[in-house]
Amino acid sequence: MALILTLAAAPPALADDDKTEAAQEAAAVAAAKLTLSQAIEAAQREVPGAEVLKAEVDTENGVPSYVVEVEKDGVQRLVFDLKTGQMTKVAAEKDDDGGNDDSANRDEDDEEDEDEDDE
Repeated sequence: MALILTLAAAPPALADDDKTEAAQEAAAVAAAKLTLSQAIEAAQREVPGAEVLKAEVDTENGVPSYVVEVEKDGVQRLVFDLKTGQMTKVAAEKDDDGGNDDSANRDEDDEEDEDEDDE
């Protein structure tokens, strides 16, 4: 019976986590050094001529951030720290159709396979 109660209690806990994260993001936006519009402008300066695909507030590694996805010769994801206003990360998004963007991941996988063979 206790197991059933534990399982039944799990979904509200997840909902509370979502609410907490949303509240933290809202508070961070209110105290942010830059606006989402300014983050979009900064992303366009960083990748001139890029088309903005998506811009949102998201928690990255526990830190509320603006995340701007742009496309120019592939999709790039730029992350801006809300507290400092600084860009903290630029990363190429993986290509869903199995294009060239996966090649770097394949190299890492090959290295891991070699390490396993050494053991």
